[in-house]
Amino acid sequence: MKQYIYPLCLVLAACSGSKDHLIIENFKSGLVCPDPTSQDSHSKKHPPKICFENDTLLITGQGQCVFDNKTYPCTWYGYEFDYRNAKPNQKLNCIARSNLPITHGNPDKIEPNKIEDVNSNGYEFELELDHNKTHFFNPSYSTFEYKPARENIIKLTTECHSDSKRLFKFSKELIFPVKED
Repeated sequence: MKQYIYPLCLVLAACSGSKDHLIIENFKSGLVCPDPTSQDSHSKKHPPKICFENDTLLITGQGQCVFDNKTYPCTWYGYEFDYRNAKPNQKLNCIARSNLPITHGNPDKIEPNKIEDVNSNGYEFELELDHNKTHFFNPSYSTFEYKPARENIIKLTTECHSDSKRLFKFSKELIFPVKED
């Protein structure tokens, strides 16, 4: 009888230990539908979400964004995931890297015009998870513009950690229309 009790204790210990660590599940990244600025983000009818998971995104300018106090055509994309065991004030430490220098802004409606980083290949940021919720959605966008042929494909990689543990990593290839010379 003792031989069955010991393995059961190990299983219970492993299950109880997972309550202490943040767990990320159902991660998706890709195009966002509908445009997050087209309605209130708390709308129950059609809240923004990842509608097409993909790693290659054509920047078409079918959405609308405010960047540096100006409205631009843009393409919305982003990521979302479910989570559990978040602590109060749980933060994810993230870094986004790109093959070409880019300018990062803040699409948040509270500060939609805030430029975070100018012409850089790496950008560090934090995401705060609400410990009372179980889903996180992060919209991003790129403004529409024509680029020279050697600069029209931007490769982005984003990686997020918490407590020195990598929670997720994903890459995107943004393809802008080529500027005719």
